[in-house]
Amino acid sequence: KMQKALTQAQQDSSVGATQALIERDKLVSTMQTLADRVRATCRLEFDEERSVLEARILALERELETVGCGAEQLSSTRHQLVSTEARLSVLEEERRKEREAAER
Repeated sequence: KMQKALTQAQQDSSVGATQALIERDKLVSTMQTLADRVRATCRLEFDEERSVLEARILALERELETVGCGAEQLSSTRHQLVSTEARLSVLEEERRKEREAAER
């Protein structure tokens, strides 16, 4: 009887250990699946955020190009204005001299 009880206890213990190993493997598998899901979700969120940031960068680059073109046009216009003012000053000076000569 004692030997039978001992053998039964060993079998129960072996079955319990096997069950524990099976449960442990299931938990490890579940944890790996969850970790994979978390990584995939984070990667997806990162990719979405990166796409949004890339779109913003492109928009800002376009704005900078527009501002750059505007700055070039402004510089050109300013140069034309300075040139026109210089010619006007020369013409005014010539007219002043002509008036002075006519008055004499």
